[in-house]
Amino acid sequence: MGMIIINSLTCGRLILILREHMMISETERKLMKRLKSIWDDRNFVCGVMSGLRQADKVDKMLEFLLMAERRKEKYTPDQIMALTITLRKQENQ
Repeated sequence: MGMIIINSLTCGRLILILREHMMISETERKLMKRLKSIWDDRNFVCGVMSGLRQADKVDKMLEFLLMAERRKEKYTPDQIMALTITLRKQENQ
């Protein structure tokens, strides 16, 4: 399992470039906003987003976070990263 390590400066520039060129879907924008509300850290947001390569995995993560919000459940960034890794492993099967 190879993960890409992106420093925060590179990650911030990447997000700005993608936003500028409209290469981020509406679902990805919503997920990024949710992630930022959990922990306003570029490395966290970039780590999750880079770990979810397929659109259906982005959908699943957003659905999970919305459901947790409705249930008034709180999840830590570590738990969200663990879910990201699980979803990533499913892509490789």
